[in-house]
Amino acid sequence: MVSLLHRLAYLGATLAIAVLVGLPLAAMSQGNLSEEDLGVEYMAQTGLSREDPRIVIARIIQIALGFLGTITVVLIIYAGFIWMTSQGNTDKVDKAKKILKSAVIGLLIILLSFAIVTFIINKLLGVEGGGGGGGGGNTSSNTDNVSLVALGNSIIKSVYPAPGQTDVPRNTGIIVTFREKMKVSTICQGADDAVGTCSSTNIVADNVKFFKTADGDNPATNLAFNKVKVSTNDGKIFVFVPTEYLGSPNGNVWQSVKLTTGIKKANDKPAFTLSGFAWQFEVSSRVDLTPPQVRSGGIFPVPDNGRDIHQGVQPAQPAVASISVVSLPQPLSLATVGTPVALSGMTPARIEGTYNCSDSGTIHVVVILNNPLKAQASGISGVINDDDVSDGRISLGCGLTLIKNGTLPPDNHGTLGAGDGWDVQVTAAHPGETLTVGSQTYRFVSTADSNPNHIVVATSVSAMANNIASSINSTNSEVTATVNIDGSSINFQSRTAGSDGNYLNLSTDSSSLHILSQFSGGQDRAENIRVVDRPDAPRNSIIQINFSEPINPLTVVGNSDDVNDTIAVTATNPSGAVNNVNGRFVISNQYRTLEFIPNEDCGVNACGEKIYCLPASSTLTVMLKAAALASCTSDSDCVSKTPYTHCVNNSCSRAEGDHYPLANLPLSTGIVDASFNSLDGNRNMKVVGPVNYYIENDKDNSQGDSYKWFFAVSDEIDLTPPKLQAASLNPSLTLEHIPLNQSIEFSFDKLMMASTLTSGEAVINNNHHHLINLFSAGLAPGYWITSEPIDMGIPDGYPDFTKVTVNHSQLSDATKYSVEIGSGVKDIRQNCFKPCRDNAACSATQASCCQGMPDNDPECGQ
Repeated sequence: MVSLLHRLAYLGATLAIAVLVGLPLAAMSQGNLSEEDLGVEYMAQTGLSREDPRIVIARIIQIALGFLGTITVVLIIYAGFIWMTSQGNTDKVDKAKKILKSAVIGLLIILLSFAIVTFIINKLLGVEGGGGGGGGGNTSSNTDNVSLVALGNSIIKSVYPAPGQTDVPRNTGIIVTFREKMKVSTICQGADDAVGTCSSTNIVADNVKFFKTADGDNPATNLAFNKVKVSTNDGKIFVFVPTEYLGSPNGNVWQSVKLTTGIKKANDKPAFTLSGFAWQFEVSSRVDLTPPQVRSGGIFPVPDNGRDIHQGVQPAQPAVASISVVSLPQPLSLATVGTPVALSGMTPARIEGTYNCSDSGTIHVVVILNNPLKAQASGISGVINDDDVSDGRISLGCGLTLIKNGTLPPDNHGTLGAGDGWDVQVTAAHPGETLTVGSQTYRFVSTADSNPNHIVVATSVSAMANNIASSINSTNSEVTATVNIDGSSINFQSRTAGSDGNYLNLSTDSSSLHILSQFSGGQDRAENIRVVDRPDAPRNSIIQINFSEPINPLTVVGNSDDVNDTIAVTATNPSGAVNNVNGRFVISNQYRTLEFIPNEDCGVNACGEKIYCLPASSTLTVMLKAAALASCTSDSDCVSKTPYTHCVNNSCSRAEGDHYPLANLPLSTGIVDASFNSLDGNRNMKVVGPVNYYIENDKDNSQGDSYKWFFAVSDEIDLTPPKLQAASLNPSLTLEHIPLNQSIEFSFDKLMMASTLTSGEAVINNNHHHLINLFSAGLAPGYWITSEPIDMGIPDGYPDFTKVTVNHSQLSDATKYSVEIGSGVKDIRQNCFKPCRDNAACSATQASCCQGMPDNDPECGQ
């Protein structure tokens, strides 16, 4: 047996060495081997899997290690059995110890090997954590082409096109967003790292590689350094633009992008370990000439043509209730026991004990002739017969014992005889009737004492009413009491005005008190407001703009001063003065959603994070400028732009008001999509450039192609947190056997802040607040998160809540996955999601929920 264990340990050690030496080499060689080199294309032609053979081998080793681990655990149990049944036999004990020692050593080796194998597989897949990054668009359900599937907790935040995306136009740009600043010179040739920017420069081809997936990473066929231009304004978001169309005009082509270990962070540390980052997408044969639009109903706050009119304030009202005193309540009283009254001619007796039964009355006791003598008791529920009273004591029950007086030792009792009898008068104890007002319960007593919650029972109804009112006024912090002129009824009023007073408790167990009315009538302070067009937006609203397709982030992301030529927010105060609103623009949701966060902090949310506010009592205008169009001087410049073959007003056109949509490059200002088509502000599918503004409030389609809307802001702050709609969870809780390519969906009850619907965590006041994360019991899946604003109920053209989709690479069969939604997620008013807020089962220390139940596990969201 020990020899077998040694062999298992040696096998585990051998596999560990193979893992430590072989698989890292395989991982590092990833960048030099194409699918053709590995025989993947040949396997695909035979109908076999296209999966990387190195990953297949690693998984086989992983399974083998799992089998060995199971055997080792069985051996540990076997050793324990031998030890437990040894009965002191030293030979068996020694044998058990040897098996146990070898098994534990073997198990440690196997566990270490399993961990290493899992780590290496993740590295082969490009996984360094369990996160997800950007994605979206038309993503293929077959994501076998994703060579590095996890983006989130690594250095990559998001990419476009998404991993596995199909129908990508040939003229697309490629966008990569890092989680922190990069050393720009490792991506852009000749870039100044001190400045941290580059504009339409050549790529560093050893570090950033573009190639057809079928050709593999081959310097001879990769796009040359001068065939891809790259730009960044902040060292985090990089836009790559091939100088020639990708793919082929004759069919779809899979394209790969690889970022290698040569890329460094701004602090000069490597951005990647072991291997770089690579992903693939399918390029179609089409060229994208469809201009981007602001989605109809995709803006928030919604257009509002006038500020609401304040017509006064309705003050808060306290809640009131009342009771009537109809008789005197039963006070707290102790049990009493009278002296036993002997039947005619009988000897007196005495009682020991405290009466503890609930009835009052007379207990009848008679000694019956029997051997031994016995006694019968009756008259009160709870008393009992005593079948043996030869000791001179009669147990009556209810805590009482009757003793016949006499001279016998040790307690001067007498001898009982048949026919002896007594009557005993008892009065039951009473706990005192109660009255509960608010959170305080009062008990009625006979005499005054030091307990503030005791009310003395008076000698008349009117005096009783006064005693109740006096006690409540002197001790109750929530309610005041007043005796009515009739002298028997009492009115209660909440000390604090507002609707919360309607929930104060008023109850009693006394039939002497009648509740005339429960607490009601409490009203919160309310302004009398006449809504003009639409309700004014609260100050802590985030401005959100959703586009019909991904847009180029270079001209719209950053501080408001930096992008003012493309997008601006102004505020008009009640006196008519117009000022720019300072803040920052962020992009998210696979580059489809742009959000403006103002600079003025005005409070904190439930997670202790600062919230930021728009100017109060003002009208805000948001202006988005279309990009200038590519210029021409004559019709000859437009020949290649068929059907836009005429040069009109210095741009190629096919009809009046319908110009070639491509922006003038290199891009400096203006909103464009990922293929550099300029904004179609009035949504007429024609492009004229930044001629004038289409105003969403007016909906005049003759104006365009820049875009504008305005809305009113109140002086209120909305602190209502968002809730997860439990019925929206898809797959539902604990569902099994779902399709491996099924997306994960859920919805909130409010419009959400799209830039918080991402993976990883947010650090707020040194506390880690999780965002949206996908976990598994096995290999970390690759995933990216997209969101969509939904118009709910009666359609009004504007969003009411947000639907979230967790897109992912193909999941592993027979594997448990879990989705975490943490308190780093915020609604459009910056209120954080508190998973356990509305779960009655949660305690004050349980901030999270797992599977719908309270749980403080940090992996379940905080």
